[in-house]
Amino acid sequence: MTFRFNRDTWRHLKDIVMSVAALACVALALIPLGSILIEAGSRGLQAISPGFFALTTGEGGIGNAIQGTLILIALTSLISLPVGVLTGIYLSEFGKNRVGFAIRSSSRCPSACSRESICPSSGRTGWASRSDSSSRS
Repeated sequence: MTFRFNRDTWRHLKDIVMSVAALACVALALIPLGSILIEAGSRGLQAISPGFFALTTGEGGIGNAIQGTLILIALTSLISLPVGVLTGIYLSEFGKNRVGFAIRSSSRCPSACSRESICPSSGRTGWASRSDSSSRS
């Protein structure tokens, strides 16, 4: 009895081999990461106490950082939540025009990244391909 490798069998074999190779690479990458996390956890847990969260940075705590983070989140929410809610109301009530199309189109791209490099509108694919980049020195 002979076993023939047809196209589907060969593809399935390659799929299994590549899956095992990818899993081995992930396991190999997780070994040093786990080592670092265990080391940082064993040394860092000794320093954490209730006073650590309440003291200022001059006294060896992170109270100022927590307070600053909460203030920043509150101010950001105060500005962005009304804008988002009002935009949603506008789109649901009056969004069948050019402004609604522009808002829907711009919301498809991540706001943290440059719109031109992520969703190019003219076929260019990044900041280095802009037409004015050659005139800069």
